[in-house]
Amino acid sequence: TTLGAKQQVLGQLHDMVGDKVDEKELKVLAAYLSKLVLSSIDDVFERAMKIKRWFDEISTILNKHQRPTNWFSPIGLACVQPYKKTKTISVLTRRQRLSLSEVGGPQVNKSKQRMGFPPNFIHSCDATHMMLVADACFGEGLTFAGVHDSLLAH
Repeated sequence: TTLGAKQQVLGQLHDMVGDKVDEKELKVLAAYLSKLVLSSIDDVFERAMKIKRWFDEISTILNKHQRPTNWFSPIGLACVQPYKKTKTISVLTRRQRLSLSEVGGPQVNKSKQRMGFPPNFIHSCDATHMMLVADACFGEGLTFAGVHDSLLAH
């Protein structure tokens, strides 16, 4: 995101020249540099951006039909994003305010569907790879350990 990029650049600027440059000027520099970085991403990662646009197109089509984004992993596991809009009602009592949420309503949460699709798809491919490596290790009598996005075979 724009804000995230600005915060990352600001952190780097603090590390590099934070003791020599005024905070206000650092923020102006971070805003300028982060815009340059974000605008260069399309050029540097042209193929990745094409894939990202494809993910967005698929999500947009499914969102128009109120369908959750779903796909099959490379080993055939069904993957479904259950992101739905929540309906929240606030109830004011004498002692407190209660917020009651209805989860899993009929409407998909379009932004979560769109933003979650690329990383969730990649995670499903990574998980497939990890499962295949674990299976191959087992077949060879090797010890396998996996922790989230990392794996080790010995």
